[in-house]
This record gives sequence, structure tokens and C-alpha cells, in this order.
Amino acid sequence: MTGQASDMNCFPGTRDTNNFNATVSLGTDDPEQPCNDGTTYLTRARAEVAVYVLIVVILPIISGFGIAGNVMSICVLLRHGLDKSYNVMLVALACSDSSFLACMFFYSFAVTTGFEYPRRVDSFYFVFLEILRVLDYGGGWVSFSMPLLITSERLLAVFFPLNLSRIVSPLKTSLAVSALFAIFYTMMTYLTVRDGLRYDIEALLVNRSDPEGMVEAAIYRNTLDVTDAVREFSKVVYGPFPICYVFFSCVVLAIKIKLAIMKRNKMTGGNAAGSASSVRVTTTLLVVCLVYTICSTVVFLCHSDVIKDYYARRQDAHMITVVLNEVVNLFCVINCSVNFVIYVVMNKNFRDTYMDMVRFKNCCR
Repeated sequence: MTGQASDMNCFPGTRDTNNFNATVSLGTDDPEQPCNDGTTYLTRARAEVAVYVLIVVILPIISGFGIAGNVMSICVLLRHGLDKSYNVMLVALACSDSSFLACMFFYSFAVTTGFEYPRRVDSFYFVFLEILRVLDYGGGWVSFSMPLLITSERLLAVFFPLNLSRIVSPLKTSLAVSALFAIFYTMMTYLTVRDGLRYDIEALLVNRSDPEGMVEAAIYRNTLDVTDAVREFSKVVYGPFPICYVFFSCVVLAIKIKLAIMKRNKMTGGNAAGSASSVRVTTTLLVVCLVYTICSTVVFLCHSDVIKDYYARRQDAHMITVVLNEVVNLFCVINCSVNFVIYVVMNKNFRDTYMDMVRFKNCCR
């Protein structure tokens, strides 16, 4: 992800004002005929439908489910207590996931009420979108950084179980996670306010003759000006190194767990209930990190030069970019929404606590 091509798309809010007018201008040139090689163009009408389905239907539904699941996850984890480092990290992960999902959820209401570019920086609409921007980047940065901490903690727990309490304690983990939130959200708030002071609606609307539609709504969300610092930092957070680190860590953990189970079963004749809890925790966190790896790989590939070069010379390249950005957001939303399901399916302690809470709530009615 180097060069100008990679500057167009940096998740979660992919922004490039230099390409804004070129993208919007496709609205008046809607090719309906296939290419000479038989390839069919992505027309503006089709892009409008695709973006509408994603922004107004699919993303808010999944986001709503994800927010509810993350809230329930926080309640269950708090009931278990924060005396374990992995519980602290899972609570932080649920909070950052909810931040990003809230951005996607509330933005759908903004565009369904009739999208309009905010003309003034002191308008409610502009401030609202800027708040969503902070939740977008801040939550996304923390959410996609947590799997690195989780896998690191699990590697220490598996290979150095006797020294884990000295190396990683709940207090140390809480301080590290709090610092991560403070740094990322403070940095994004500062950059958002600074960029907001330079907001120029006329520069965005120059040479525009077409009406505002869903394509423009998606472009505005994904094309707000952003500093080079954010762009370069996003390349690091959502780049190949975190993906490879988490993936190979998951492979090592999976092998270690398999060997430990085989050894334990051989020693106990298959009755290894005493240490099954540690295996369940590691397996659950392993699945969480594997889902992150899959979704992050898709995001990285969609933003890679290989994919961009594939359609860059097409006449409908900008429409493809608009739709592809929302597909990227879809995988990010999925990544932030599935953890509750993973906990319920993979971890018996979590599932039992959740069912106890549901039964207690029903008894109180």
C-alpha cells in the first residue's frame, strides 16, 4: 500500500478530496453499453442501488445487532470480573467495536433523512458528522489494534504460564488499554477539529451539476480531507504486519493447544476437566483473532494496488471505488459485530452467565 493509489483508501474513513470531483462527475456520464471485451460497466444507477442497500439496510442492521451484542458482552464480562487481563481487553474491544458500529448505525439515519452537504461548520449537521468521524477512526484504530494485544497476552499465557501474573496483570492491562483509547481518540479529535476549521464547501461542490444522491453520501463520508499523518498511521494499523502477526500467532496457539490437549488426555486418560477453562479461553480468543485476520485481509486486499490496478483503467473505476469502499465498511462492521456470537458459541462459562442473566431478567418481570 504505497504510492498515490494507496492514498485513496485508508480504512475506516477513506478520504481523498483530489478525486472528489472526478468521482462525482460520473453521475452525468452513465455508460449502459458493455465494453469491447464484453465487460459491463457499473452504471451510476446500479451504484446508487448498491450503496443504498449497504448504507441504509445492511450496515445499520448488522451494526444494531453488533451494538446490542457488545453491550451484553460487557455486562457478562463485568459480572465475571476484571481480575483477568483478557477480560479487561475484551471489555475494551467491545467498547471500541461499539464506537465504530455507532458511527455506521447513526450515519444511515443521516443519509435517509435527505443527504445534504453541510454548508457551515457551526451547523448541527456538520458537527454531527464530525463526531461520527471521531467515532469512526478512534473506534476503528482501537478495535483493530486490540487483537495484537490479545494474541500477545495469550502467547505469554501459553508459553510462560507461571510468570504470566508478573508480566501481565489486570492493572497493567487496564493502564495500557486506557492509554490506547486516550491517545487514539485525542489524536483523532484534534485532527478532526483542525481539519474542520479548514472545511470549504465550495471546493467540494465546484463544477457539480448533478443532484445529490446515495453515491454522493458515500463519497462525502469516505472522502473528507484527512492529514498525511492519519493516512500513514492507517496504513500501519490496517497493513500487512498486524495481519501477519495475528495470523501466525493464531497458528502457533492452535498447535500449542492441540499438543497440550493430547498430552493432557494421555496423562489423565481423557479426564482433563481441571484445566479445561484455560483451553476454552484461549480457543475463544483464538477464534476472535482468526475472524479479525479474515476481515482485515479482505480490507487490505480491497485497498491494495493489485485490486486497484485491475479496474483503474475502466471508465467506471470511480463508481467501483465508491461501492468497494462500502464493501470494506461491511467487513469492518462484521468484524466488530460477531464477537458476542463467538463468545456464546465457544465459551461455556460466558454462555452460562448470559443465560443466567436472561433467566433472572425474565423472572423479575
